[in-house]
Amino acid sequence: MEEFGESPRRSAFKMKRSTQLALAFLIGFVLIIIVYRNIGLLNLVKTLAATSLRLFLLYVLIIITLLNLLNFRWWLILRSQGHTIPFFKMLSYRMAGYAVSYVTPSAHIGGEPVRAYLLKREKIPFSTAFSSVLIDRSVDLTTNAFFSVLGCVIVIINFVLTPNTILLAITLTAIFVLFIFLFYYNVLRGKGFFIPLFRFLKLNKLFGRNEKKLEQIESNLIKFFRHKKKEFLTTFLLSLIIWAVMFLEYKFALLMLGFNVSWLQVFLIIAGVGIAYIIPIPAALGILEAAQVSLFTILNLGGAIGLALSLIVRLKDTIFTIIGFAILFFFGVRRYP
Repeated sequence: MEEFGESPRRSAFKMKRSTQLALAFLIGFVLIIIVYRNIGLLNLVKTLAATSLRLFLLYVLIIITLLNLLNFRWWLILRSQGHTIPFFKMLSYRMAGYAVSYVTPSAHIGGEPVRAYLLKREKIPFSTAFSSVLIDRSVDLTTNAFFSVLGCVIVIINFVLTPNTILLAITLTAIFVLFIFLFYYNVLRGKGFFIPLFRFLKLNKLFGRNEKKLEQIESNLIKFFRHKKKEFLTTFLLSLIIWAVMFLEYKFALLMLGFNVSWLQVFLIIAGVGIAYIIPIPAALGILEAAQVSLFTILNLGGAIGLALSLIVRLKDTIFTIIGFAILFFFGVRRYP
């Protein structure tokens, strides 16, 4: 991909990133081995064998619904920018981006440039394509911030926690909310957010002469949030619906395993999966399994159930990743930014 030119600084950055990626994969595989040895494969097989076919089919239907809702949000954002492409073609682009994000140790956000590049193949300016992806992620993070605050309050009220744990939960939530607040505070006033942030962190040097392109991308983002308020409200409400469907996803996944847990427990489980994917390990290898085993043990549901759920989540994500990379191969994408 030629939208962002290559430089010696970026080449060195890529080499360093490749080393970190290999190390992250190694750590993940070691963690997986430890978790499976502690729980035991026999317990895992027994748990999965109890899965109901009817519930499994309902689970698949929920997953398909969730995928289409996520894509519909992105489709609406792109349409608000004056471009429309076939819905299912756009879904294939989203799957391709998901595949790259899944194997990138960057909190599930590594595939955005790929999504933008594939949109560019539809004669859409790259700045518009990339800004549509950034807007999609921004709306997503806004909803996540809302539920982070809600989750923090619920956990503090319903669980006995040490003062240090409470302080940590409040601090992390506050940082996340502050980030979202600063984003909207600057954007709604017509000022940039990402370019000043990159400059503050001294990351702008990585982009070199392409900084002007980034300014155009951010300009498109500002136009959406300042002048497309109806579309923004629609996408935000759609994000709330997506969260509701996500609750159903995990509720039915646990029903498949024979457990009818409370909605509060479902919320905590979703949070556990989300936290696992934030850790900079590709595909959250080992982290997802360890997090779910620990959480299910705390909830008195049994570590084997937690491991079984993590296996279902990983199987779903792996299938999506295989499909996504097949799409990338089909479209002949050779290079990423």
